[in-house]
Amino acid sequence: MDLLICPEVPANHKKLIEEEDGSYTVHYLSLDLVTNQDNYEEALDDLVCQAKDYASDFLDHIDLYLSDESRKKHLPLMVAIAKATSDDGIKSLMGLLQEPTENPTRK
Repeated sequence: MDLLICPEVPANHKKLIEEEDGSYTVHYLSLDLVTNQDNYEEALDDLVCQAKDYASDFLDHIDLYLSDESRKKHLPLMVAIAKATSDDGIKSLMGLLQEPTENPTRK
């Protein structure tokens, strides 16, 4: 079954903004999750927390989410997140482990 559920993370999966106050806003585009935190690592940790909450809600209400054309494509990643055993594992699934390679947009 795991071979059938293989999440793919697009190359441009996040948008990073360094705010005037030095905080970081990260928008995880494919799941439409957004956070603003004091630093980049805290922003990633918050995205993981949001992703875990979303995965739990998605799987608890799977019929609802699968009836929505824009959300049913999230299923492979939601299952993978739910099965992950660590936050670093979720960051890896979401393509968030590495430091930002793109230059953040500055406001």
